[in-house]
Amino acid sequence: MINAQEIIGNGQILSNGFNGEPGVFAVNPDGAGGGGSGGSILILTSQSSNNTSINIQSKGGKGGNTLYDLSDPHGPGGGGGGGIVMHNLQNSILNIDVSGGLNGLTGNGSGISHGSNAGENGIIIDYNTTGVQPILLNSLYPNPIAQFSVNDICLGENITPNNTSNVLNIYNSSIVSYSWDFGDGTTSNLINPSHLYNQFGTFTITLTVLTNWGCSDKYTQIINVSNSTTPNFTQISPITCGNNFILPTISNNGITGAWTPVINNSLTTVYTFTPLAGQCANSTSMTIIVNSPSSPTGSSTQTFCNSSTIANLSATGSNIQWYSSPTGGTSLANTISLINGTVYYATQTINGCESSVRFPVTVVTNSPSAPTGASTQTFCNSATIASLLATGSNIQWYTSASAGTSLSNTTPLVNGNTYYSNQTVNGCLSPNRFPVLVTINVTSTPTGTSTQTFCNSGTISNLLVTGSNIRWYATATGGTPFANTTALANGTTYYASQTINGCESLTRLPVNVIINTPASPNGNSNQLFCNSATVTNLTISGQNIQWHTTATGGAPLISATSLINGSTYYASQTINGCESLIRTPVLVTITVVPTPTGSGFQEFCKIDNPRVSNLILSQPNVKWYTSITGGNPLISNTPLIDNVSYFAEAIDVTTGCKSLNRLEVIIKINDSNPPTGDGNQIFCKEDYPTISSVIVNNLNTLTWYDSNLGGNILPNTNLLEDGENLYASDYSALTGCYSSTRTKVDVTLLNCTLEINNILTLNDNNLNDFIVIKNIETFPKNDFQIFNRYGKLVWRGDSYDNIQNTFIGKSNVEGVYKLNEFLPTGTYFYVLTYYDLYRNKNRDLKGFLYINNNQ
Repeated sequence: MINAQEIIGNGQILSNGFNGEPGVFAVNPDGAGGGGSGGSILILTSQSSNNTSINIQSKGGKGGNTLYDLSDPHGPGGGGGGGIVMHNLQNSILNIDVSGGLNGLTGNGSGISHGSNAGENGIIIDYNTTGVQPILLNSLYPNPIAQFSVNDICLGENITPNNTSNVLNIYNSSIVSYSWDFGDGTTSNLINPSHLYNQFGTFTITLTVLTNWGCSDKYTQIINVSNSTTPNFTQISPITCGNNFILPTISNNGITGAWTPVINNSLTTVYTFTPLAGQCANSTSMTIIVNSPSSPTGSSTQTFCNSSTIANLSATGSNIQWYSSPTGGTSLANTISLINGTVYYATQTINGCESSVRFPVTVVTNSPSAPTGASTQTFCNSATIASLLATGSNIQWYTSASAGTSLSNTTPLVNGNTYYSNQTVNGCLSPNRFPVLVTINVTSTPTGTSTQTFCNSGTISNLLVTGSNIRWYATATGGTPFANTTALANGTTYYASQTINGCESLTRLPVNVIINTPASPNGNSNQLFCNSATVTNLTISGQNIQWHTTATGGAPLISATSLINGSTYYASQTINGCESLIRTPVLVTITVVPTPTGSGFQEFCKIDNPRVSNLILSQPNVKWYTSITGGNPLISNTPLIDNVSYFAEAIDVTTGCKSLNRLEVIIKINDSNPPTGDGNQIFCKEDYPTISSVIVNNLNTLTWYDSNLGGNILPNTNLLEDGENLYASDYSALTGCYSSTRTKVDVTLLNCTLEINNILTLNDNNLNDFIVIKNIETFPKNDFQIFNRYGKLVWRGDSYDNIQNTFIGKSNVEGVYKLNEFLPTGTYFYVLTYYDLYRNKNRDLKGFLYINNNQ
């Protein structure tokens, strides 16, 4: 270890391990020794070693060798491990080597390791980079002393240990870390922490301190946490005001202490018991109830007029005293004046004890002012005391400014007199009176016509009388005047007054109103016209009818004015010079029916039997005529005639209006010539003939039906049936018409397949007695030949029919066999030649037949 202020100059520091000893060779050779470990080097300086080059080695020694490898467990030695180099050198050139030693080998170093290993490399610790001070310095730096003191406590009290830990101030040593463990699972890193235990018991407090050099110390102390006890006292019963009582200074469970506040035997008080220190006891309290007299009773709000004193307050109780506050204070003298809105408090005293609760009384002092209003008041015609106006409550009127008796409301007012009023508020009469000078003005009645006539209506403003500021009423006296816009009522009397200098006449002029109101004319409110109309076409019942375009106002229309579709026209009538106020509205509907549109040349097919109903136009509801004007409409099933003009007239089904003009339509009726051909056609069943097999002559497109009229169209692929009747129609693509008549074809199906029984037995048993050719009757034109096995003709017949002309086994050809004799037993060859009329060609049927001649 090097502990220096500074290292100056270059050099080296070595602490290498020794090499291992070689093995001793005997019958059972010993193993070689292992290399020694490198030493530990600690270099500490307090100053930088500038420009210093230092070689530091702490290498492990090499393991010893052995001469032989005898597969013995005692082999070469292992290398020693590298040492540990620790330093805080700065600004130096360092060459540090802490490599492990090599392992030994057999063959005196030239063989194998035989299980030995090289040593591990050592460790280099540079305190400049790790920031950790070495523990090895404890011998250089002072250890701290952990120390604190703490007293036993009661549960619920906080503890704050008195921390007196310290360390010698050498090498700038200081305590940098405090670690507290309070023994109840809680910790703290504060220097002087405060702690509260949640349960009582014995706990060990441990303090661990650590210096800035990594030196530490630990100190422990046991603390007892005692459970707190609550003092127990016997409750003192309620006492009567003035009676004495004693509070004990020792509780039932032996705890001593003192009570606060001082005993008061006239007031209910809560007393607190505080235990003397060191008893681990809690404070407690006891309420001593002192039964004092009840508070007085009475009205909580007391009202006085103008002024009063304490003596005027009233409360029910004994020895009443009044205060200005609910508690404390000095009682008030009876001569003290009461203040409006103030609360006063009353107590009563019984047997020398004053009630603790005071009765509150709110004082209301009313001192009404004199009424207010207009000091000069003018009236019209007459008035009474009730007509006088003043602002106040419970007004009374007098003829003098003070004293006197109040006047009744019906007392008539005298022009030029002064009257005086006071008011009463909350039962208090105002000490002063309000004077009013009275003036009375008289106005005469207006003049005018007593009966006035109006047309339809009138308003109050239409009435005429002579006077100033005229007002109209519904009654001769009283009531509210009408507004000028009020409508007049027929047969009603209205009453007029005039007002001069603000005074309305006492009497009113009556005027009887007559209003002539002609009724509106009567008529259809919806009037319909076709195509056009004028005002003269409008119809309505009434006198002196006039038509307008508005419900009110506007000039009347002249009779030639054209009506407008959708417009409303208003009719009035005039009777005795008065035009009806209400006009009758008439909604005009003018239906203009346009001329029908459509093709003026229309073609039809004769086979369809075209009728008027088949004519096509662009709109419905059309009637047809044979003339451009007039005439009678045609019924819908009227047949159309070729090259004839028909005329269409449109109808509006809602209004019944007709179009002014008719549309001309020229008719063309087309027809096609029917097909021609054999009406009876025969086919062979075996050919599966179809409709396309039937042969007819046609100019255009052929169509087949299953009936002469109407019916169903038959596809050409339909198979023919025996006895079937077909009807052919020719279709012209040019006109789109089928022929109006159809050509009938009767179908016959025959069996056209010939079958020959090729066995002939000549034994008179009526079986196979002649050759039968099935269906030969279908082909009457035929030639049947039979040849023997040598190809010689032995029988021949034409028109073979299985009836007259048959082969019964006899020869009918000379020169080959006996003529008309039965041919001998054997196989023969036949050839049937026939004309197939239905296929229009000659055909052959060839084969063999066998004759069995048993005769």
